[in-house]
Amino acid sequence: MRLRAGGPFVFVRRFELLLFPAFAAGRLLAFRLRALLAFWPARLS
Repeated sequence: MRLRAGGPFVFVRRFELLLFPAFAAGRLLAFRLRALLAFWPARLS
């Protein structure tokens, strides 16, 4: 099965462009969640 030249690379680039904002948002969300968990015991006491 032969693919067109640049076919898989174009697909990967498109997938990367789709995935990068979600990855960045996920990292930001994880950072916020970690900060919240770090400050949560201080808030409860």
